[in-house]
Amino acid sequence: MSESRQYIRNTSGELLGYSKFGVLWNPDHSSRLGEFFAGKIYDNAKIVIAELELGKVITADGALVGEVKSVGNLRHDIYRHGQWVGYHEGDDILSAAAALMLIFDKL
Repeated sequence: MSESRQYIRNTSGELLGYSKFGVLWNPDHSSRLGEFFAGKIYDNAKIVIAELELGKVITADGALVGEVKSVGNLRHDIYRHGQWVGYHEGDDILSAAAALMLIFDKL
């Protein structure tokens, strides 16, 4: 993952947060929302809440939350039940998966 902030936006382009160095932040960068590494997404208590498997985001209890699809090399579109709900501007697909959890207030 690059060192710069990677943006998380909904379909209307509204900024929902950032990802940087494996951590999710709120839009003004004042509150840590969770973290991600090694294919897993964690809440602030360091509990695994989801995993990324072949572009699919699966919760700890096995439910499919959504999908992440690469669109070029610096953007990932985020889907829930086949519907486009937002996107992640950055080079890391795992942070895009974590962004999906942010969009749905799972963190």
